[in-house]
Amino acid sequence: MPTSPTDVRQSERCPVRDFRSSIGSTKRAHAVAALLGVFAATIVLRPDVAHAHAIVVAAKPAAKSTVAAGTLEIRLDFNSAIDRQRSSLKLHGPDGVESSVTLTDAGPGVLAGRAEATVNGAWKLRWQVLSRDGHITRGDIPFFVRDADGIHSH
Repeated sequence: MPTSPTDVRQSERCPVRDFRSSIGSTKRAHAVAALLGVFAATIVLRPDVAHAHAIVVAAKPAAKSTVAAGTLEIRLDFNSAIDRQRSSLKLHGPDGVESSVTLTDAGPGVLAGRAEATVNGAWKLRWQVLSRDGHITRGDIPFFVRDADGIHSH
């Protein structure tokens, strides 16, 4: 029971102030959550933002595949357009020797070229691309070269 007029006013105000404060906090929390949801949806639904980095979606030769020794047809398909002038393909042979692959014109999301792979063993195709949004991505595709009579079809 309040004993003075000051105690009465404070006891009446505190629950109301706490109630209003909790309502304001809840509304702010919902507003912030809604804004974050809209922001996240914008990022996911915009293809130029969602695919900021060029990613290999198909490769020839395929990773860990075995190909016949000789002229190697190379093709890497990416999930977005790339700047071919600022992109590169390098071939690493089993002896560690690196050679550049001369690129051919194959479309906005493709790196392609030809190279000679005449030595049996483990090879690696190293790629680096600049996507049109300015992001650089790179990676390796390991594969094996065998003489044609050493390759068995399954």
